[in-house]
Amino acid sequence: MDFTFERTINYYETDRMGVVHHSNYIRFLEEARCEWMRTLEMPFEVLEENGLTIPVLGVNCEYKHHVTF
Repeated sequence: MDFTFERTINYYETDRMGVVHHSNYIRFLEEARCEWMRTLEMPFEVLEENGLTIPVLGVNCEYKHHVTF
């Protein structure tokens, strides 16, 4: 299954050089996870209504390239 998540970078997410601050990438991953679940027609709201949760227990991120504004 292919899935692509695109979003607009906000100015406040960047430093003075227009580069996204590294702390924001984890937020972007969570936004993508939520959107992916919606495309599967399994939004978190439905899972939680049925007593299921999918917590993130750890994160490991290797930065390949920076994102700019």
